[in-house]
Amino acid sequence: MTSEDSVRTDFGFDYFDDLKATGYRGYRKDGNGDDNYLPWEAGREFCEQNNVKSANDWGCAKGYLVEELIAAGVDAVGYDVSEYAVEIARENGLPCEVMGYEGAADGRGREVDANFSLGSLMYVEEDQIPAVLAGLRRLTRRYLLASIFYEGTRQDLPDVWRKTTRPKEWWREQLADAGFVFEREEPMFDVFSVK
Repeated sequence: MTSEDSVRTDFGFDYFDDLKATGYRGYRKDGNGDDNYLPWEAGREFCEQNNVKSANDWGCAKGYLVEELIAAGVDAVGYDVSEYAVEIARENGLPCEVMGYEGAADGRGREVDANFSLGSLMYVEEDQIPAVLAGLRRLTRRYLLASIFYEGTRQDLPDVWRKTTRPKEWWREQLADAGFVFEREEPMFDVFSVK
C-alpha cells in the first residue's frame, strides 16, 4: 500500500463496489447483514416498535436504511461523506446529503427522535469523537442506535481506513459523557437513550 492509499477521503466506487478493492466489494441492499437479518430491517422494526417518527442515518451510504424508514412512515434523512454513494441514493429519490459527522458536531443536522450510526463512527478521528457525540446528543430527542466495530471484533473484511477502533467500554464511556444512556444490545446495533 502506498502512502496515497493510507488515508481514504472519497469513499467512492472503489470502496463500495469494486470487487477487487479493499472495502465492501459490492454494497448491496440484500447483502450487508448478518445471517440474512439486515440492518435496515432492524432499524425499521425498532422505529415501528418504539413509535419513532423522525430519524437521521449518519453514514447512510446508498440510503438503504433511509428507504426502509420512509417506507414505514418515518421522516428520514441520510448523511454521508461519499459523493458517490449519496448520488446513487438521490438517483433513487432518497433525501440524502453529502455531509459527515462534522455536521453533527457543528449543528447542521436535523433534531430527530432517533439518530442511527451504523458502522461509521469509527471513521472519525479519535480527538473529534467527543464533539461529534455531543453534537449527536443535541440532535437526538430519544434514541441513538449505534453499531461500532469494537477493538477485538471479528471482521469479515479488514478496513484499514478506520480511524478509531477502541474497546466497547471506551465507546460506552464516551457516549455516557455525551449524555447517552446505554439501554441494551440488539442484533444490529446498541440502543442508547438520552439523559
